[in-house]
Amino acid sequence: MKAMSPAVVWSLSMGALCAPVGIGVGLFIGSSATGAGYENFWLPAGLAAFVTAAGLWWLIVEWRGRYTALRGMTAGFLAGILAHPVCWYFMLVAANVCYWTTDGCRSSLNEPPMNLAQAVLGAAVLSFWSLLLFGIVTGPGGMIIGGLLGRERKKSVNSA
Repeated sequence: MKAMSPAVVWSLSMGALCAPVGIGVGLFIGSSATGAGYENFWLPAGLAAFVTAAGLWWLIVEWRGRYTALRGMTAGFLAGILAHPVCWYFMLVAANVCYWTTDGCRSSLNEPPMNLAQAVLGAAVLSFWSLLLFGIVTGPGGMIIGGLLGRERKKSVNSA
């Protein structure tokens, strides 16, 4: 079995370090939100944090092989911001899957969820509000994690 490349390992590490920030924010939202459907918000929040952080780390840091704390900070900050629309899109996809499979997950007016094309705009609108409320945690949180990991990545390359 072939071992993963260091670029993949470091990218997955960035995702794994950022996911708890998304999970924590999602748990807070799930415990404090009114209305149904937010009790499992931690799952798409954590998944969105993982996917955006790992992807942006690979794109900004690993792809060009430029290992600096500043590049790590940039990847982390952008991941903390871009995770919001990704999270909301995951939520809307889950609502559609629930609707398709169980005919549930309808609105309080018994309407089905918006379709997946409409969900792109819906995720953008919903993420505007989540960024206002929680971007102060997710952006700087990702920036700190990315900066620290970028510093460690540079050390690992220089010591090899």
